Amino acid sequence: MQHQFSGGSEEDLAEVVVHFTPQEVVANPRYQEWMARFSPSTSHVIINDANSCMGSEAVHRIQYKLNHLNDNLFPLLGDNGIPKKEACTEGNAEESNNSDCKETLANNNEDTLQFGNSQISGVGPTVQAATLLNYYIRPKKRFDRSNVLHLCPDAYIQECYEGEKFESTFLDVKEKLQAPYLDKAVNAGSQDYPYTFRKIVLGMNTSYSHDKALLMDCGEGTYGQLVRLLGSTECEVLLQKLVAVYVSHLHADHHIGLIRLLLARRRAFNAAGISNVSKQLTKKIINKHSGRKLYLFVERMIIIL
Repeated sequence: MQHQFSGGSEEDLAEVVVHFTPQEVVANPRYQEWMARFSPSTSHVIINDANSCMGSEAVHRIQYKLNHLNDNLFPLLGDNGIPKKEACTEGNAEESNNSDCKETLANNNEDTLQFGNSQISGVGPTVQAATLLNYYIRPKKRFDRSNVLHLCPDAYIQECYEGEKFESTFLDVKEKLQAPYLDKAVNAGSQDYPYTFRKIVLGMNTSYSHDKALLMDCGEGTYGQLVRLLGSTECEVLLQKLVAVYVSHLHADHHIGLIRLLLARRRAFNAAGISNVSKQLTKKIINKHSGRKLYLFVERMIIIL
């Protein structure tokens, strides 16, 4: 390739390469050998399913405030992809995120990407992408992390007490909320399917025993919200003990959400070393019962449509 190190003219060398590549492919020695053909001055950005940042500080801010009201009803999100700041400056969290992060290549830690105990040798600066990570080609500042997300839990809680009479009301509400509740979580996500309107799809995850869980309705964003709420590891555990998914009606956004959930569930079982049911059996049941309201019993992969 003319943009690789052996391509000839230095003017043709790539400035930055963005890899939309699965992590298992990046870890392959053949792929790493291909990356090493680029100049050591070429930067690499990896964007794939190993990226841990969910991309929103706001959902964490409101969850910290709700958790302050009642940590049983509103547990903290399991998404650990955004780093926390132990001490934030006075003022809102946005100011804190930017107050001490105005740094360019000279102060950025551009580490060589590692896989286990090994590194990609002979490859230029390589980073796993994060939300709001910038790369400047002109002027040539390269990586800029000044806007990368950080969480400031102390600042969020302090914002609560800025409201008039919050503390007295908070103590009153906290006392009233000391009661047992069914372990459940409500997920909501807007539909992405291209219609002239957008609607909200609700999904309620209910754990009714230590080894069984139900999902009442399923939309396009349901799986993503489960990951955000529980974290990747706990979400896999939930998918493994999921015994039923109820889908309210046969619209495309529910189909898409269900398919994504099933794919994630299959990955969860594969990771746990549990075999999948026959794909042909599943397909046969779907074709046989298509046309009715959809109930999906995933414990035995029996589908009634």
